[in-house]
This record gives sequence, structure tokens and C-alpha cells, in this order.
Amino acid sequence: MTITSRSPLHYPDRPEWHAGPSYSASVAAALRDAYSYAYDRPNNLAAAYKAFAIASQYLGQRMSVQQDMNLRYILAQCAREIGEPGMVYELLDRALEHSTLLNDRRSTAELLYISGASFLNHDILQ
Repeated sequence: MTITSRSPLHYPDRPEWHAGPSYSASVAAALRDAYSYAYDRPNNLAAAYKAFAIASQYLGQRMSVQQDMNLRYILAQCAREIGEPGMVYELLDRALEHSTLLNDRRSTAELLYISGASFLNHDILQ
């Protein structure tokens, strides 16, 4: 078991997830691509749109709970960058449900932080 201070949200795929129920290699590949666009080009609107386009194709497909949480996390980050606050909250709510189901306190804390920061930023911009 690897111990890290980063939440699983920061990883598009981990070897220990591969044996989980409903794990999808195609979703893992899409997450790697989306994370690459989103994080290799921070504050880049075109990269956020590209990452969103890659990841959003997999919403509703069969995947593990961990993958669905991470998919919704990266989509929420992109939606926040694009300026779609309603979409951010919808995506984060479902990701929070997954983090609770997984008993993942680090991810839960991070998702709550992002949700609160997004609310404050949206409220300030209005």
C-alpha cells in the first residue's frame, strides 16, 4: 500500500484501481488525456475545453466508482475554468457521493473545498 498526502483525485489512474469492480481501461485512458490537458496547461481556456470534451464522452459509461469520482472531478475543474458554475456543483455533488461511498476523507475534503471556493468565486463575480 502506497501512502501519499495527495488525494486520489490528483491521479487519473492508479494500478491498485485496476482490480476494482467495473474498472474501465478506456475510461482510464480518457482520464489520463483529460488530466494532461487540464494540468499541463493551467489557466488555458482552450485546454479546459479540450479536457472537458475528452472526459465528457464517458459520462454514463460503465466504470468503477473511483473512476467516476475522478471523471466528475476533472469535468468540474474544467467547467469551473470555462465559467459554468451550475455544472460545477452538479458534478461535484456526485463526486462527493462517491468519495463518501469510498470512505475517502482526503477526496471528500478536497471536493468540499472546491465546492465552497467555486461558490464564493461565483457569488463574488455576480
